Amino acid sequence: MLSSSGVLQPLRLFREGIPQRARACVCVCMCLRKQVESNTSHTTPQAGQAMAALPLDRITTQREADVELAKRIPDMGLRQFILQNLLLPKGGKAAWRLNLRVILDSIDTMV
Repeated sequence: MLSSSGVLQPLRLFREGIPQRARACVCVCMCLRKQVESNTSHTTPQAGQAMAALPLDRITTQREADVELAKRIPDMGLRQFILQNLLLPKGGKAAWRLNLRVILDSIDTMV
């Protein structure tokens, strides 16, 4: 778990000194340690692989996505956290808010 200072420090730096050089600031919490909940164990790479396996061309609702993710991620809390990043535009194809391919390709260098 990130400490509040771990999250607030980048935000403070952005607010106080960087806005003239950058248009946006993104703070990402990536818990690379095993997350243990409900007697199951998941790692960030496994969660990413489950996200990549989601058939986005067939997903029209968050419920459908949850049912598919449940096949690989039994922990409901983790699935709900992941599904916050799923975009479901009306009449459009479901997509991830984040660049999942880049994250998966570089996950080993982030440890």
